[in-house]
Parts: sequence; structure tokens; C-alpha cells
Amino acid sequence: MVTIPNDIKKMIYEKDAIIVGTVDQLGICNISPRSTYHVTDKAIYWYELFEHKSFHNFSNNPWISVAVFDTTDLNGYQLKGKASIVVDKEEYYHINLKILNRLEKQVKRKILEQVNKQPFKIIKFTPKAVYTLRPYEFADMPGVLEADPGIGKLLCGVDFEKYFGYSKKYIE
Repeated sequence: MVTIPNDIKKMIYEKDAIIVGTVDQLGICNISPRSTYHVTDKAIYWYELFEHKSFHNFSNNPWISVAVFDTTDLNGYQLKGKASIVVDKEEYYHINLKILNRLEKQVKRKILEQVNKQPFKIIKFTPKAVYTLRPYEFADMPGVLEADPGIGKLLCGVDFEKYFGYSKKYIE
């Protein structure tokens, strides 16, 4: 299981939003910001208040990407992994409090207004690979990868054969 490095957690908490990327059943991609979240060593959690495109996409295909970036330093990270709905009541309660405690007063009021209108879900994203978004040659290679051979196809994207000499069919 991937442990989210401290520098990535720090960057996520310094930014106003993370970007969630999903793909629908036809292969059409979608990105969507999330601003109500909590990060642990093993997961990123967020409120899913509206259940629109992203929610429907990862309900059918749990593989998603999460990105965070800093335009000043040209630095950032992409995490690839799986999303799931938090169903455990104790985990839900604990994470809900963590997210609420992090929100600023004005944002908290807007979120609570939305929450009171309808029940909402909390999504748990468990990363399997972490990539840098710095613009250099090895940005295709994960800096952190779960030691599960079933996710080998995440390695190095299109340059896997170039860097390691393995064909894609070997890892899929």
C-alpha cells in the first residue's frame, strides 16, 4: 500500500483544491475540483455533495487520478488509485469531523447548507502510484508505487519499454 509522502500531504493542505480525474464507460474523461477534503498517510477523503459526472464515473470504474500543483514553483503530483464510498459509520463520522474542522467559517456555512438539503457521501481515494508533475524526462515514472504486480501497467506510461525493456503485454 502506498504511503502518501509528507511533502505531498503538505502541498495538498496548502492548496484550495485537488483535481479529480475520471473516465466514463465510453472512455470520455472528466476532471473536477474538490475543496472539502482530508488527507491521511494512506488515503485522501472528500465530500461528494452532488453525485454528478465524477461520481457516476468512479462508481463504474474505481480507477481515478488526483492531482495537486503549484504554478509558482512548477511543482505538483498526480496520484493514481481507486475510489470507494465510505460505508463504515465510525470512519465516516471521524473523517466528516476532520473535514468540517478544516473548513473556513464562510465555506463551512455553505457546505452545511448543502449537507442539510440532502444526505451526502464521503469518498475514500487510495493511491496505488504517485508521479511528479515537474517538467523533466522521468516524469512518467512513479516515485512511489504499491508493490502489487496487478498494477504494473501504471509504470512509466508510454515509456515503460524504453526505460526498462519490458513490453506492455508483459505487465498487463
